[in-house]
Amino acid sequence: MEEQTSFTILNEEEKEKIQSTLDIISFPKEKEFASSVDDGETFAFELKGKKQSKQLKIHGHQGPNQFWLFGKSLETIKDQHTFIKINKKFDLSEFNKMILSPPPPIICNQCPQR
Repeated sequence: MEEQTSFTILNEEEKEKIQSTLDIISFPKEKEFASSVDDGETFAFELKGKKQSKQLKIHGHQGPNQFWLFGKSLETIKDQHTFIKINKKFDLSEFNKMILSPPPPIICNQCPQR
């Protein structure tokens, strides 16, 4: 996965929609909801305020529905915009820890037992 930084300009309606969702969305106590199968869609959220930071990773349609809907709405906005690459670097180490999890073990029913 190529890491890049880019930006776009949102219109007022898009900004208001995102902000209104952020105003009412409540992060669960658990930080991760995942299915036992490592495929499907994953959304990782990190909300940083002045005094606190909240994180959530949802995968395989597990986790709060409000976050699935929010993720889909952000994807819709993203797909309607053209992004311009910039050279500014951001520290994504915390975010990458949420997304890049170790691969699942390989299960082979026809392999000889060891």
